[in-house]
Amino acid sequence: MTLFLTSSYAAEVYKSIDNKGHVVFSDQPLANPRQQQKIELPEVKERKPSQVNQQLKQLTKEDETIRQRLDGKRRKLEIIQLKIEQAYAKLQIAEKARYAAQQEWQQAVKALARDDTDYHRKRALQLERNYERVKAQYTKAEQELAKVQSERNSLR
Repeated sequence: MTLFLTSSYAAEVYKSIDNKGHVVFSDQPLANPRQQQKIELPEVKERKPSQVNQQLKQLTKEDETIRQRLDGKRRKLEIIQLKIEQAYAKLQIAEKARYAAQQEWQQAVKALARDDTDYHRKRALQLERNYERVKAQYTKAEQELAKVQSERNSLR
């Protein structure tokens, strides 16, 4: 026996055990059952197929929107990761240049201490300026790295 129930067709369902011990489901109580129980059914909200299809389309659109947002975020993170790698490379180059300029300037200062001539004074001053310029480039590279790292952290 197959039983189809909707809120408009059956408001009450009874589960009974008849005198022979069989379980019986019915929309009417039995006259003399051994045991009987009224089953409360949840209300079934009827929907038209067009409503269901519309809801499915809406869910599909929402899924696609979320997927697009995630793809966009993934692409942004990949670009930022490349920027971070470039910033690290620039920082390493700037560090090497800063170290070389500092060594060259210190050698010029030592030479000036040994032989105080106009040439050595000018050379030491020139190398000091160069060292300050290279140090500023290093600081700028550090700031660029911090900026892209911050940008990456804001996306996570």
